[in-house]
Amino acid sequence: SLQTLQERFDNDQQQISNLQEKCNLYEQEKENSQQKNQLFQTTIEQLNQEKQLLKNQIKESEEQASANQNKLALNTVELERQGAEIDDLKGSLKQLESDNQALKQNNAKLRNIAIKYRSSAVAAAATNPSTPVTTTTAPATDADELMSTGTTEVLPTTEIAPEVNKVLFKKQT
Repeated sequence: SLQTLQERFDNDQQQISNLQEKCNLYEQEKENSQQKNQLFQTTIEQLNQEKQLLKNQIKESEEQASANQNKLALNTVELERQGAEIDDLKGSLKQLESDNQALKQNNAKLRNIAIKYRSSAVAAAATNPSTPVTTTTAPATDADELMSTGTTEVLPTTEIAPEVNKVLFKKQT
């Protein structure tokens, strides 16, 4: 019976030793699990921070996109305004070119009239050298010719000074 008790005691000691070993293993597993859990928590926090950073970046990108969209709209309006202004300027330029062409034609007609005046003055001076020529008038056909260009302005009749005749004569030659 002592032998049995001794065996039982040894057996119980063995079981206690086994249980302590299991308990130590469980403690290690628990510690490992806590470390893993802590690692997961840290990873989750990092991911949440990254998520928040990404949300902030998205928000900033959306705000920037909105600002760029507004800028684009303003630039588009400005370009359209400038385009309309350019079209107006082109129209004005065409009108000025047309007016310039009409002025060139009138200038050519006036030169022709001046040449006729000069010719008639020279002819009058040649036929009557004692009479000084102080004024000349345009023949009715010359005035009609100028009026047919569409201008409504009436040019004043002026006396042509000899200096003007010299200038006109130099330009013609």
